[in-house]
Amino acid sequence: MPNAFDDLPVFANGLSKSLTLDQANELAQAMYGDGAQVERLRDAERLSVDLKAINFGTTQLLKVNLVGFSLERDIDDFVHVSIPIAGSFRRGTGRIVREFSPPRNASIGRPFDRSRLEVADASVLAFYVPKATMVERAERLTGNSQSASVLLSGLDEAVDLGEPVAAALARQLNSAMADMTSLNAIGFGRLAASATEEILINLLTAAVFPRVARTLANPHIDRSPALVRRARDYIKAHADEPIEVSKLAADLGVSLRSLQENFQRYFGYSPRDLILECRLERARDRLLRDHNGLSVTSAALDSGFSDLGHFSAKYRDKFGELPSETLRRVRRDVA
Repeated sequence: MPNAFDDLPVFANGLSKSLTLDQANELAQAMYGDGAQVERLRDAERLSVDLKAINFGTTQLLKVNLVGFSLERDIDDFVHVSIPIAGSFRRGTGRIVREFSPPRNASIGRPFDRSRLEVADASVLAFYVPKATMVERAERLTGNSQSASVLLSGLDEAVDLGEPVAAALARQLNSAMADMTSLNAIGFGRLAASATEEILINLLTAAVFPRVARTLANPHIDRSPALVRRARDYIKAHADEPIEVSKLAADLGVSLRSLQENFQRYFGYSPRDLILECRLERARDRLLRDHNGLSVTSAALDSGFSDLGHFSAKYRDKFGELPSETLRRVRRDVA
């Protein structure tokens, strides 16, 4: 499937335009490649199409009304969902043919299938995402490396629109088509495209990959990538030592910016925030436990601080008292 719809035949831009069979094949091949083939359904009086397309960059969203179409094509390198809005359509791969109609179910196009679509008269929303993007998003959402072949082979050919995530996807796709059409008309489409695409990809990934949905449904699972967890665990274990975040990133084989962005995305704080947090907790633990003969200076230095003024200020911000006040209070309580 092309990455853009700018080169579609001009007749595809009209409303409910009747097509000759040659024109229908020209349209199908412009959208899906030379292997696409259109036939007129038996008993169909005409072929017609009403097509709107939104380009997000690597993903595409279509709203299309088809009449009289029998379309056979390869899915290529995309995962796509086709949600019936009005009417129904039949889609099959091999000998298996299913019927899709609102509000029950939606069709899933798998990147390794050749499918046949039969539409007497129906309106459909279709969202196309490259398979590599789907695999990457599954990894990001679960925090685990995913085998593309295993992940994609688990795709069913249908999704139940009664399920909450699939229902949310259907609502968001419908809203995105309306909103982006309006914003594109006044030249503001790019402002919303990135955020809208992010939401749609997340919902599609969760809707079609059961293992992703199960992981997201469990709040106790750490979904951060293994490399980011390694960096976090290293900081927690060595916070009292000098830590150069840039060197840590290099040792892990990633850029400093990537490490910082992933910390913020998965944990909600930066590596330096974590270093400070760990050092403050260690200092407080020492002041509370090893109070006999301990000074604030030694507690700070042993916990990785070199600037005593900075240590005292940050300690007070976090615990509501100066480290010297903690030490005096503990000694008073013990006495």
